[in-house]
Amino acid sequence: METDFSLTVELTWIDYLVIALYLLATFAIGIFSAIREQRKSKTSSAGYFLAGRSMSWWTIALSLYMSNIGSNTFIGTAGSAAANGFGVLCYEFVGIYSLLLLAYLFVPVYLTSGAFTMPEYIKKRFGGKRMQILLAVQSLLMYVFAKLSLEVYAGSLIIQNTMGWDQVLSITVLLLMTAIYTMVGGLTTVIITDAVQGVIVVLGAGVLAVMSIDSIGGLGNLQSRFLASYPADYDNSTGCGAPDPQAFHMLRHIADPDYPWLGAFFGANILSAWHWCTDQLFVQRTLAARSLQHAKAGSVAAGFLKTLPLLLMIIPGMVSRIHYADIVACVNASACERLCGIPEGCSNVAYIEIIKQMLPTGVRGVMIAAMLAALISSITSIFNSGGTLFTIDLWLRLRPAAGEVEKVIVGRLFIVALTVIGVLWLPIVRTSGGGQLVIYAQSVTSYLTPPILTVFLMASLWPRTTEPGVFWGLLVSMVIGVVWMVLNFVYPPPQCGEADTRPAPIAQLHFLHFGIALFAFAALIMTAISLLTKPVDREQLAGLTWVTQNDQQQQQAEDPASAEPSSGAAGAEEVEETAQEEQQQQPEGLELKPVGDPSTPSASEPQTVMVHTPVSRRAFRFFLRWFCGFSDDDNGGAATEEERKAADTAEAAERARQLVAEMKSGSAWDRVVNCSALLLFAVGSFLWGLLA
Repeated sequence: METDFSLTVELTWIDYLVIALYLLATFAIGIFSAIREQRKSKTSSAGYFLAGRSMSWWTIALSLYMSNIGSNTFIGTAGSAAANGFGVLCYEFVGIYSLLLLAYLFVPVYLTSGAFTMPEYIKKRFGGKRMQILLAVQSLLMYVFAKLSLEVYAGSLIIQNTMGWDQVLSITVLLLMTAIYTMVGGLTTVIITDAVQGVIVVLGAGVLAVMSIDSIGGLGNLQSRFLASYPADYDNSTGCGAPDPQAFHMLRHIADPDYPWLGAFFGANILSAWHWCTDQLFVQRTLAARSLQHAKAGSVAAGFLKTLPLLLMIIPGMVSRIHYADIVACVNASACERLCGIPEGCSNVAYIEIIKQMLPTGVRGVMIAAMLAALISSITSIFNSGGTLFTIDLWLRLRPAAGEVEKVIVGRLFIVALTVIGVLWLPIVRTSGGGQLVIYAQSVTSYLTPPILTVFLMASLWPRTTEPGVFWGLLVSMVIGVVWMVLNFVYPPPQCGEADTRPAPIAQLHFLHFGIALFAFAALIMTAISLLTKPVDREQLAGLTWVTQNDQQQQQAEDPASAEPSSGAAGAEEVEETAQEEQQQQPEGLELKPVGDPSTPSASEPQTVMVHTPVSRRAFRFFLRWFCGFSDDDNGGAATEEERKAADTAEAAERARQLVAEMKSGSAWDRVVNCSALLLFAVGSFLWGLLA
């Protein structure tokens, strides 16, 4: 029997009012936070890209978590749970261990290095330009074609299937709103509003989870009812559409097509470690911490939040299949296309379906607002991190003498470029997304990112690692990964019931197993070449590895004049920045211009005259400074520039002393954080043991 189904829900005026008030409140809170931060300190690239390094542990934790649970996560994770049960939890629970690795291995090294971005850290560690540029380009490609495209596609499903808006128009408007919102405030706005959105998302999803459990008579009925949820078009001859008998286990047979135990634990850990410990999108939040203690505490707290997807996404997704199996678990391609517009399958609408069918008026609006919060949070995070990467790692290669104003302008204009690319890429995402959001995202990550994690692990842990080793190991491994990815797209897996005609290596090698092999291969190449090349002197590695992280900080604590962050192996190769902005304090609307010829005796010194600036030029300058968030005090003359450099030096020295003190203090706060980390490790291990 066929089911007539409409994906557009009729929202009431109460639902629309809730959504509108949420969006207005989000913008107001974010802009207010940005203005307050600008008043507290002078505008600079550190303030824009790293929120003035003033974030508390709880805002970092919520921002880390919110950046991780965008619309893609809600839709993809709940959809995979509806199709395969608990298996998708492996990607969530490995994040517990990765966040501990971030807190205790990577964050101390990143902070002592003084880097803004991950490619900048690699540049400080190894020197030269090619590694920094290679990593920055790779990260931007991942942001545009893996992260941003998936978020946009998932967001389009939410908006179109709940509010009935035109898909392209609604996403275009949201991307433009998000871009403007990000440009107004930088990372301060993103992190503060992430914290607010985190509360909304957790509360809204929690209400839905409780209602879902109550609708099936309690958790005790989940297993029996899920395993009995067959769609109307179930094919008994092929088994297509049947619930997975291993649905309540994370680790399955090594030949399982979805979650083989070897890949689900070790492979997923590799992907998760790259995701949390080396991805600019997430590490940037810890770099914005006001201290090392807050960075660690925020990472540990985010680890506890990683246990929530079981309640917030997995169970509602499985309950959605129980109630709406004819839609969520449809088998026939033509029926799926009619039901949800996706011939490959309708599992991706599982979460949307349960929102529409189960939540009452008003509460439905709250949940849609929460989904929009996740969408805006993820996209703003991508925009801000992408702008940081482009400005620090690519633009400064072209213009090493760029000032603070120029860097912030470039970062914000690049956000505009990302917005345009996201809108233009939308039609491709609509045709290629299909019903495999989580599988697509994790497979692309498996093909491209394991060598990057190898680079950061070896750079942080092994001082003997050299630049030729990591460059050639990364380059060769990335080429192999790209080729394998292309082959897998050329030979896609067959639909249920179809014969598998793919070449044997592609058919038999799971993408998670490929990720493990690529990680090991990259480590082997990097180790071999590093041992065959000249090592870097320890003096050049001060503050840049786990072994040498205290070296430079101790020197800075003893001698404030040496407070500039270490340039590491890059010291001898730094581009000399001789161009200085020579601006003089002057009345508004006037410019000072030298006249006369200093080569003649009568004009041995240039004379200065006052020239009126046209009103249109002053208006444009006013708009430009407003757009970038700079006040009149930021014009700065020569004396102001010197004062800023002196202030930056003093701030670096003070930060160095604080880092050394924190690493040695053993304070009560340190003990609380360390005990919490041990508890988190125990909780994660218990969950793996319980559900594996």
